[in-house]
Amino acid sequence: MDLNGNYGGLGAAMQAVKWDYYGNGNTVLATYGTKFAADNWMHKMMGIQLGLTHSVRCQLPAGTDGTGHWKLTVYALGYQDYTFEFDATATNIVTPTDPSTIDTTALKAALEKVKALNKDDYTEESWKKVEDEATETQEMLKEIEAAIKDKTTVAFSQAAVDEQVNEHLTAAINGLVKKEKPVEPVVTPDVKPTVTPGKNETKPTATPTPVVKPGITAKVSQVYVGKKATIKVTKTKVTGKVTFKSSNKKVATVNSKGVITGKKAGKAVITVKVGKYTKKLTVKVKKPSFKLVKSSAKLKKGKKTTIKVKAAPVSKVTYKTSNKKVATVNSKGVVTAKKKGTAKITVKCNGITRTFKVTVK
Repeated sequence: MDLNGNYGGLGAAMQAVKWDYYGNGNTVLATYGTKFAADNWMHKMMGIQLGLTHSVRCQLPAGTDGTGHWKLTVYALGYQDYTFEFDATATNIVTPTDPSTIDTTALKAALEKVKALNKDDYTEESWKKVEDEATETQEMLKEIEAAIKDKTTVAFSQAAVDEQVNEHLTAAINGLVKKEKPVEPVVTPDVKPTVTPGKNETKPTATPTPVVKPGITAKVSQVYVGKKATIKVTKTKVTGKVTFKSSNKKVATVNSKGVITGKKAGKAVITVKVGKYTKKLTVKVKKPSFKLVKSSAKLKKGKKTTIKVKAAPVSKVTYKTSNKKVATVNSKGVVTAKKKGTAKITVKCNGITRTFKVTVK
């Protein structure tokens, strides 16, 4: 769950979050608590980020798996308690992932991009966001590399890595605001008196104060058919309600909160307006894509291989074998050879189906 917004001092005032678990009934089965002094699950001043994962501290009642109804209550000093209810499915709960199946290419590239930037070129506020997201991204990379070395698992998926890169770090980089370069003062040297001392002297020109022009900027990540993306609007010395309008609702629609929904492949212009200030975004809606890095493998009995995929946007992938006696496949795409023969693994994502052929020698 990600509660985004301009919370002002809320982040620093956070005290605790209480989780009530109902499962599939109407009675609370268990209650859990989160203290922010001990848990780094929150971006101060930038909202709240909480999630469900397998945890030693969160022991579920017998016969339950975390799916079902939850009620979450947020407590903060000086703020009214806030309650949020939701229904969790199996896809909402992070399970241990084999780190060798995670592609970190984009993650490393984003970190290198940050290293190439000069913090002195940007405003302190916008650079702080990049630094915070880069730190989280670096920690995620270290955890993946350590898990590969120790042959253990990580408590996040490829989707979480891609979200961190695309929706957090890259978004922070795209949101960088350049500092206004100060105008160099023009100083006129003193004019020497030509007739009477003390007369006809020229005063030096005063240094002008740099002027920050009011305006707005708007950015959005890639939009896909059937998927959603939120426009990020930055206001500089501008106040007022933000409105959004799509030029082509058959291609993309946008609601009052700036959430774009892709309808079909094509282009649409989203007009963002605050008072007299307007920004136009050209949005290119793409069809979701999905392919296998390799479409076949030959294995000896008892050996394993992992089906690697590339999907845009990153979504849930399902796997199914045509012959469990020859080869099995788990939810992570790990194929295990059972006996000599041939099996086909059906792989689905983004509404697209691919086939992976397994030959067991």
